Amino acid sequence: MNLALPLLVLVASLLAGCATRATTPADEFTRLAAKVENEIRVADKTGFLWRDTEGLLQSAREAQLGGRHEEAMQLANMALKQAQLAQVQARENANAGPYFPGR
Repeated sequence: MNLALPLLVLVASLLAGCATRATTPADEFTRLAAKVENEIRVADKTGFLWRDTEGLLQSAREAQLGGRHEEAMQLANMALKQAQLAQVQARENANAGPYFPGR
């Protein structure tokens, strides 16, 4: 009988921890845009940020404000991919030098 209350408290806390808040399309876009901004900052620090990446994110924001969520998500994902590829490009070119085949 003494165990009933602690067990009930445990179950209630576990259920509360598992409950998730429903997300809206605006929340989804906001999270993605923040991730893109972070990846852009990293790519910019490497010196390899691609020319159109920031413009894609800006277009995504405009689409989201215009109520075109799917388009906004596509544009933001394109910007994310570009920022990530710029970082890969920076890593792969970190020690670039001349290549002399046959040597």
